[in-house]
Amino acid sequence: MTMTLQDVLHAVERSAELTPTQRRDIASGLNRLAGLIGRPPALVLATPETLRKELAGVRPAAHGISRKTFANLRALLARALGIVGLVDQVPRGLARRHPVWGALVALLDEELSLSFGTAAFLNWCAFADVEPGAVDDLTVTRFGDWLATRTLHPQAR
Repeated sequence: MTMTLQDVLHAVERSAELTPTQRRDIASGLNRLAGLIGRPPALVLATPETLRKELAGVRPAAHGISRKTFANLRALLARALGIVGLVDQVPRGLARRHPVWGALVALLDEELSLSFGTAAFLNWCAFADVEPGAVDDLTVTRFGDWLATRTLHPQAR
């Protein structure tokens, strides 16, 4: 059975890992996103692919909100989807702190033209325990599949 945003809201309300304030903020954000999409939470499928498409159609300025506010709402959605296990929560900077990937990240930091666009891939490799020497075409394919199915990244492909 596919979950809806209403199912996610119920899970957030029951989550022991959240404080009452976090539960309130996430619920408010999910309800607001459903409003921006134009449907009640019970009619919004909670799959990363569907939500990515739905959110791509939202123009924040048309609703009187800033891009920053919209980004915050997306972050609340990602947190909620992480709680129910529909997306992975990969910590930012994970590769930088990783015992193997950290040295490569430090080298890339010295050359901005090489580091541009690599952070998500390097963090995923650290998260998935992929060693630098093991990166190949299949690794890149797995990363693309992960972006499309386990994240809300707006440009998953």
